[in-house]
Amino acid sequence: MGNLKLTSTAFSDGDEIPRECGYKNGNTTPPLTISGIPAGTKSLSIIMDDPDAMGAVGKVWVHW
Repeated sequence: MGNLKLTSTAFSDGDEIPRECGYKNGNTTPPLTISGIPAGTKSLSIIMDDPDAMGAVGKVWVHW
């Protein structure tokens, strides 16, 4: 099995997601690319948990 990798042209590994992607700043979706998907894969599910959202929007934000 290969290594599943999620990348974006909008930000680098370990960087913050750009402000324009935030709830209060445009709420745009950053481009995401998934590589290393094993042959025969029928579907993928990605959950992005944002515990830092509590201070900004008053709740923990879960993206999928």
